[in-house]
This record gives sequence, structure tokens and C-alpha cells, in this order.
Amino acid sequence: MLMGRARPRQQQRLLVVAGRLSGLLSYMSVNLGRFDSARAYGLESFQLAEQADDRDLQAWVRGTQSLAEFYAGNYRDALAFAQDGRRFAGMGRQAVRLAVNGEARAHGRLGDRRAVTEAVGDAYDLLAAFSPEPGMTPCISFGVYSEAHAASNAATAFLGLGNAGPVLKFAGRALDIVDSSPSRWSQALVRLDMASALIGAPKKDLDQALALTRAAMAASEDNRIESIEQRLRTFVAGLQEYSDYAPVNAFADEVRQWLCERKPDNGNSF
Repeated sequence: MLMGRARPRQQQRLLVVAGRLSGLLSYMSVNLGRFDSARAYGLESFQLAEQADDRDLQAWVRGTQSLAEFYAGNYRDALAFAQDGRRFAGMGRQAVRLAVNGEARAHGRLGDRRAVTEAVGDAYDLLAAFSPEPGMTPCISFGVYSEAHAASNAATAFLGLGNAGPVLKFAGRALDIVDSSPSRWSQALVRLDMASALIGAPKKDLDQALALTRAAMAASEDNRIESIEQRLRTFVAGLQEYSDYAPVNAFADEVRQWLCERKPDNGNSF
């Protein structure tokens, strides 16, 4: 390709394939909590997409870079990547993901209630322009979000504000669809968001929250990823004020043991 032996159309296709592969490696690095690797692969992916002049892929990569910074705890950077991605997405299919997974969730962690509501509403307005995708679209899909996927992201965004009502509403819309999908990650994440909402709601339901979290742990037992472990740690931290309730103490110990049992991966990058 570098020697000019490939035709221009072949070169463009190869660049897109290479860009997608690097993008997927970035996404999976986030799942392993290897944020430096995620950033490196994300940069490589974006450069390949730029060379291919594939704005849809550029927008997708910006969404993945936003995801990496979100789980690295850099919420302003997560927001900036998502907003920049909107330049490339326009009104296209990646705009939905950028709005609800990128902008809304970052705004939630930054405490901007109005911006969360606007970003979620924007995502649903954009989604209405596309033919509905059935079920729970895969997290690594390059296509448009399904409504269930958008709802699960909206739940996470409102959870960042400590707003239990919308969390339970959006998570409830996604739950049945998630449970009929093969995505164990999604089954766990939706339940963990619901559990955290229940311990922060005006009418708390500790027992139901513990049951949801146990179900999430069971679903992800052989599929542990960074986002699940972060949510578990956050949930346990939220239980501290209920330490006088015996089931809470026992469960907190159970979660800590579960987290310690994560298999070492020897620290090698892909």
C-alpha cells in the first residue's frame, strides 16, 4: 500500500479496516482498564480514519476516546471528545452514541442536570430519524444504537446526578430487552445502575439493591470488565452509611472478595 501498488479504492478500504481494528483494540483496552493503551490505539484509529476520509469512523473513534476518558475519570476530556465527534457525525448514526454515551454521561458526572436532560433528549430525537434497531445493539457496533442501548446509557447519565427516578425509568425500559440479549455485560451494568439508584432513592430498598447487584455479579462472573468493577466499587462505597444493617456488611465483604478474585492478566498490552 505504501509503495502505491494498491488502487485508491483498495487503499481506502484497507485504511478503514485498519482503523476499525485499532478502534476495537482501543475499546477492549478500556474494558481491561488499560487507559494508556486505549489512548494509543484510539489515536492510531483516528489517524487511519482521517487518511481514509471516513467521517463516520472518525465520529465513532471520538466516541471511543470519550469512553476511555470517562472510565479514566477525566470527565471534561470525555465531554470534549464527544463534542468534537459531533462535528464528524452531523445528524448521522454516530451522533446518537456521542450524545447519550459521551455527552450525557460526562455531563452527569460533572453535575450539569440541564445538559444531561438536553443531551438525552437530543439522542432520542436523532434516533427517531433511523429505522429502529431490534434488541440490544452490541457495544462495539459501528452502526446506530438501539433504543434499549440509548436507554441504558441515559440511566447511567442520570445516575451521575443522583437522580433515582429517571435512572429507574430508563433502566426499566432496557432491562427486559437486555435480558433477552447475549450481552452479559449489559445485563450486569443495567442492574448495577438500578441498584445504585435504589440506595439513593427517597424510598430506599436495600434488599432489592443487594439482590440486583448479586445478579449482576453472577452475570459477569466470567466476563469482568472495568466498567462493571467500577460500578461495584461505587455501589459498595454507597453502602457505608447503612453499615448498621447486617446484610449490608456481609454483602460488602462478598463484593470485596469478588473483586480480589479477578484473574491477573500479567500487565501485557495487546
